[in-house]
Amino acid sequence: MSGHRAFGATAPRLRTASRSLLLASLAAGVAGAAFADEGPEAFRSKTVTVAIGSGTGGSHDQWGRLINRHMGKHLPGNPTLVPKNFPGAGGMALANMLWAQSPKDGTIFGIVNRTIYLEPLFAGTNSKAQFDPRKFSWIGSADTIVSVAIAWHTSPVKTWKDLYDHDLIVGAVGAASGTTKEAYVMKNLLGFRYRVIMGYPGGSDVDLAMERGEIEGRANLAYSGLKSRNAQELAEGKIRVLYQMGVEKHPEMPNVPSVLDMARNDEERRLLELNFMHSDIGYSFAAPPGVPAARLATLRRAFKATLDDPQLKDEAGKQKLSVGYVSGERLEGLMQKAYSAPPQMIARLLELSQPTLREDMAQAKVVKTMLTGIARQGRTVSFMDRGVKTDANVSGGTTEIVRAGQKMEASGLKEGMTCEITYYGNRGTAAKIACE
Repeated sequence: MSGHRAFGATAPRLRTASRSLLLASLAAGVAGAAFADEGPEAFRSKTVTVAIGSGTGGSHDQWGRLINRHMGKHLPGNPTLVPKNFPGAGGMALANMLWAQSPKDGTIFGIVNRTIYLEPLFAGTNSKAQFDPRKFSWIGSADTIVSVAIAWHTSPVKTWKDLYDHDLIVGAVGAASGTTKEAYVMKNLLGFRYRVIMGYPGGSDVDLAMERGEIEGRANLAYSGLKSRNAQELAEGKIRVLYQMGVEKHPEMPNVPSVLDMARNDEERRLLELNFMHSDIGYSFAAPPGVPAARLATLRRAFKATLDDPQLKDEAGKQKLSVGYVSGERLEGLMQKAYSAPPQMIARLLELSQPTLREDMAQAKVVKTMLTGIARQGRTVSFMDRGVKTDANVSGGTTEIVRAGQKMEASGLKEGMTCEITYYGNRGTAAKIACE
């Protein structure tokens, strides 16, 4: 990654950043020294929530559930870990909750889309963030993220150069998510002809919409997620990788052009470097601010031990996820570095990330039908829609479930119930299930 010099930082800014990094290192040392104070029973009989700032099925959900399955045995006292999805606003809802509403005792930590942590920097007064990412209790990252832009094989866009001549209809989640913002940055800075359809509940819904022909691609998708969820389509040539986004090229994609090489001058390259700094943040996990130093050290040590666990590595390999540990101290330093960028550069990126036209919104389907099946402990419902057997995913953070006007849990859904289901296509997420 480029240093501060690439962003035109002055000497005082460099000294300030150095002092911040030094203080972070000293704090980490104190936390490490205090680790022994936790004792072997620190988490005994506790329930720890692993919060996931996305819907089910995406790469963040995969990593959240992987950590959930393996980290408990590495925490003193072997607590029960419970995964919970909070997919609102591309992860912003979870980040705000961790900041203001969650306990600061290590019993909740979460994974949020990396772009959310830089949203206050780029969105300025328009930001919906209620947090300062420099003050989160950073635990570590499971891997860095190199993202790609993709096009479905039926699109006239064959290579990235075609984006200058043909529209590419891409699906997106919330306005603050990378699926949306990266499309705008590339559209407004380099002139790529993206048409953005916003409002899909999660990345897996965007993928399904692409397969159904509702959209033609994605302007941002983690390469690890592409390998794990779309390996068959990739091998069959149904998905074309147009370019990759990251500070450095992914070793598995030496011949895929980097977005940094598309810059036409030094200013554009510096802007792209800052914009894609989040690739180093990767699949990061953070706890609320103010977690005691000893408790944070415990979480950090357990997190690293989890990523070193052969069982996790084996399971990650089967899901085609790579493991590349990034320390909590490193993440703290990245936050300090990003937020010390020159104001004029931040203002320019803010301008570039804004829509130039009113974009279309994803359209949900609505059907009144009978539930014919319940699977995955209520996380999937089956029904007939116009004579076609259909499945919809039920997400705790996205799907509103009511019966006779009263809210209920997914566990209350039963075969034979007559319900009005609002959902985003077969195998997509249900926005609402209203049963009689």
